[in-house]
Amino acid sequence: LIYVWLARVTAGFGTPALAALGIGHKVEGVSYMICVGLALAAGTMVGTASLRRELSARGFTNLRSWTRGVDTELFRPDRPASLDLPRPLFITVGRVAIEKNLEAFLSLDLPGSKVVIGEGPQRARLQREYPQAVFLGERTNGELTSLVAGADVFVFPSLTDTVGVVQLVGLACR
Repeated sequence: LIYVWLARVTAGFGTPALAALGIGHKVEGVSYMICVGLALAAGTMVGTASLRRELSARGFTNLRSWTRGVDTELFRPDRPASLDLPRPLFITVGRVAIEKNLEAFLSLDLPGSKVVIGEGPQRARLQREYPQAVFLGERTNGELTSLVAGADVFVFPSLTDTVGVVQLVGLACR
């Protein structure tokens, strides 16, 4: 999955994320290295026809379809958690990293509570800079389902994500 994400970034989507990481000027070199590495793989999983076309045009081979989906037996709205926080609850789920654009969400002046579910390299800094937000760390399975089902608003602030499976999770829990 990381290879597909990087390949999509090098194809022109999410270049600001690479620039923020200090490697935006190396996009073509990164793309070439990924192509070489993936040429040795048994296959590269792609989630959409448009991504398949983009990667094929850039020289990627052995592209295989990988459809997205959510286990609706697990992710469903009938078991919402009741967090003891002021309402409305704004919840975001995912890796706590620069490409998720969490600062855009956390800096908003909103009523109620902002909740971040997930781990990642920006968690400690964001917790220090946004002490009013609640950071729950990684949650899985039934606990994650209950937290998302208990949200009043599901927030997905990323401008560069290409997969967005957490959006499907949010929809399944409503």
